[in-house]
Amino acid sequence: HPSVNAAERQLLTGVENPDGKTAGFKQAAYFECQSGCESTDAWSGLGLVPLFENKIQEIPVSMSLALTKKAQPRVVLLARDDTFQRHLMYLECDDNCVEDNWSVTTLNDSMKLGPGLDLQLDSQERPRFTLTLEDNIGLYTCNEPQCAADGATWTLNKVEAASEVLRKRGDPLGER
Repeated sequence: HPSVNAAERQLLTGVENPDGKTAGFKQAAYFECQSGCESTDAWSGLGLVPLFENKIQEIPVSMSLALTKKAQPRVVLLARDDTFQRHLMYLECDDNCVEDNWSVTTLNDSMKLGPGLDLQLDSQERPRFTLTLEDNIGLYTCNEPQCAADGATWTLNKVEAASEVLRKRGDPLGER
């Protein structure tokens, strides 16, 4: 699912087989357009990282794009490594983002990471995003100036546990 900013000049999407070696697998790709954006030739872009997807477990490609007030992209996504394990990654770029100027950090390698990510920036442009971890909903936050830098502190808080959701719906599974 592509994510386009309001001005429709920046795009994050998954592209199939970008390197010619990994048929059937997607890679996150970031694109920008300065003018004439109706034409595909006006867009330039960069492949970022391979995306995690597991059709058997019903985990689709999960990624989200947010922009700072200066239109600097911030991205959160589920990536995969060469052994097809999932990794929750945060990426940011401040300048020349269609070149390799991205900072990346891995936040979580749990096999319990599920589908769905929603990244927002607060009024001070700090990243906050929701995710599923097992069947629970969590919120990651970072209050650092550079959240993709080594040693940046991220906090994971529970928003709602799956048992709480089931109990609110009157589902007997929520009583466990």
